[in-house]
Amino acid sequence: MHTILTVAGLVIVAVGGFIAFDLTRPPDLRSHMGTTASLIISSGPGQVLDIIQRKWAMNMKLLKYTVWSRILLASLAVLALLFYRPRGVMQNIKDKYPYLYKGFIGVLTGALVAFAFNDSGVVAAATTMIFAAPPLVYLVLTEQKGICRSISLTPFCLDRRTLLLMEYSRVKEKSIENIGKLINIVK
Repeated sequence: MHTILTVAGLVIVAVGGFIAFDLTRPPDLRSHMGTTASLIISSGPGQVLDIIQRKWAMNMKLLKYTVWSRILLASLAVLALLFYRPRGVMQNIKDKYPYLYKGFIGVLTGALVAFAFNDSGVVAAATTMIFAAPPLVYLVLTEQKGICRSISLTPFCLDRRTLLLMEYSRVKEKSIENIGKLINIVK
């Protein structure tokens, strides 16, 4: 926890320093963050609420109309399911591959930050999740394969694994309702 707080503090100081430097530059040379900070300083803190509402509205619009929303929702659904089913597999992955597990947490954190702070957060978060969901599914299926071999259920597990991979790879072309199929396959 100490490391997380230290890193968060350093990020805040670095971003704050960048914004302070950016505010000293002429308006036409400022970055997006510098322009936003200048707008908040000149218009008051109420501007923050307007920015949040605008970003929220854009993300909700993108959720309705872009294929990336399906990828994002499918990735989140798969990750949520894999943390709970099959039982013990995620703990095995965490124990065997601690750096990969931390990488997955980092990608998930990056996706959440992208969703929160980017105007097209749905697209940014979905493209970020591409680096976590497929490798995590692969590791879980590899762990599941080991479990299946140890209890002599290999044909059942291979069929289940194949179905899960096939459904996940096609989900971007299907409607959001088909995410329910993933839930039924993992159960």
